[in-house]
Amino acid sequence: MWEPLPGLNLRLDYGVPLVDLQDRGNNIQDDGFYFSVTYTP
Repeated sequence: MWEPLPGLNLRLDYGVPLVDLQDRGNNIQDDGFYFSVTYTP
């Protein structure tokens, strides 16, 4: 997790798929990437 400003958190995760599913879409989350941005004042 990276905190560039106090209270602002950025996170990027990657996971390797254990099973190749044919019904996966063509977006970044289906490729194993997940990101989140949270801010708490």
